[in-house]
Amino acid sequence: MKYWLDNSIFVTNFFYLKSETNKQINITFNLDFIYNICTIISDKWNNNLNFIYMEYPRLLLDHSLVADGSEKVKVQKQTIIQQNHSNKDVKYKYNDYVPKNRIARILVPESNIDTKQSRLIYNKDLNILSNILKYKKADFLTNKTIIFNLIDIINNIYCSKIIRSYEDLRNRIAKMTLLKFNFFRTDNTSGIPDAVYGIFSSYEYLDKSQNKVKVYVDSILYDKILKNQVSTIYNDKINQFEISDLFSNKNTSDILPVI
Repeated sequence: MKYWLDNSIFVTNFFYLKSETNKQINITFNLDFIYNICTIISDKWNNNLNFIYMEYPRLLLDHSLVADGSEKVKVQKQTIIQQNHSNKDVKYKYNDYVPKNRIARILVPESNIDTKQSRLIYNKDLNILSNILKYKKADFLTNKTIIFNLIDIINNIYCSKIIRSYEDLRNRIAKMTLLKFNFFRTDNTSGIPDAVYGIFSSYEYLDKSQNKVKVYVDSILYDKILKNQVSTIYNDKINQFEISDLFSNKNTSDILPVI
């Protein structure tokens, strides 16, 4: 009886299982799984099933940095002014995502709020970014640039080479340049971000047909690549907040998780 009163002992700890059938062993594992799940719900969320199944998922959907599919950034009514990568003052719309110990803010230029560039980053964008980074050459070390042809990315990512594929890719490159991300400590009352980053700082087409592109990689992502701290750039399993993991550095390690 004393074993059943010990919460640290599971049904699967008992030696009698060695002589049981596979069906009985599966039932035993299921009992322990159920017990573990119930323990987590009880200890971490105080049995608040409504928060687990309703409130928390809705929070992630309404305040996400990275989406499961194509969707617009849900911005607040307020407008703020920040400098873009060219040090020009730009009016931005924004929305905040608030985890436990920091605030993440996604910003969209007000002039682009009704365009395709105002959509959240999602898996297709991440795959495109991963493909673009494969075209790094020696000049990347000196000027943070990558030159590539759209057709190479389209061959790897898209199902067809139609005009719509080119238009979509151009829009995504623009989006990854226009979107900005800010991070704040929860005790930051200055309104000045503790960390500011993007994906591309700018881009330009090198031919009249707009097929050859030069992108300038954002400084923080550039540093992460050089320091070999990013083993897999934006994988498919990225969650709502993992995008921040790629931009942590020694100055913001208490704000952003370190890989």
